[in-house]
Amino acid sequence: MGTAPDGSTGTDATTGGGSNDSGTAAACTSDTTCAQPTPYCDTSIDQCVGCLSDTNCGNNRTCNTTSHACVQCATDMQCGGMTPYCSPAGACVQCLAIGNCPMGDTCDMTDYRCVISCQSSTTCRAPTPVCDMTAMYCVECQASTDCKGALDTKCDTINETCVECLVDTDCPMGRAHCDADHGCVECIVDTDCTVAGQTCTDGICHG
Repeated sequence: MGTAPDGSTGTDATTGGGSNDSGTAAACTSDTTCAQPTPYCDTSIDQCVGCLSDTNCGNNRTCNTTSHACVQCATDMQCGGMTPYCSPAGACVQCLAIGNCPMGDTCDMTDYRCVISCQSSTTCRAPTPVCDMTAMYCVECQASTDCKGALDTKCDTINETCVECLVDTDCPMGRAHCDADHGCVECIVDTDCTVAGQTCTDGICHG
C-alpha cells in the first residue's frame, strides 16, 4: 500500500483517541467506569468509546461520532495542501476520484493517491514500472520477477510492492523470520531467540 505525501495512508486514521468496536466495547454508566483506549462513556448506548466530541481528541484531530474514533478529518474543509480530500476513514488524502488527479493520472482507490495511469507497462517508469491492467495504473510489481532490487526481491501481490520476504524461508540465516512488514528480522517473539533468557524487541534479540 502506498503513502500519501503527508505520511498518511488514507486507511487508518484512528490514532490519539482509540477506536470503538461496538461488538467488544466495555459496558459503562459513566466515564469513571471506562479506561484507555476507550475512556469515555456513551450513555446513549452504555458503552465505553474513544471519543464523544472534538474536545476529547488532541493534535488537532476530530471525533467521528459514528465510530467514536479520533480522526484527522470529517470533511474536506479540514484538509489542504497536497492532501485536500477527506477519505471515508477520516484521513486527508490526495484524491477520492480520477477527476481529483492531474491529467494522465488516476486515483488509486486503495489508499487514495494519484498514480500514473497506463494501458501497458511501456507507459510506466521507475519506481512503478509495471502496469496493473485491471486497475489501469502503474505499480511496483505483479510478480517477484518484476522486483529487480538487491534486497526487495519478492512481490507482495496484495499491495503490488517489492518486499524483502513473504515467508520465513525467504530470509537468510541470522535474520530468519519474516515480519508483518515483510522484512527479515532476527526474531518476532521471545521464543525465536536462541539464547536462554533473551527477549525480542524490534526484531532483535537482547539480553
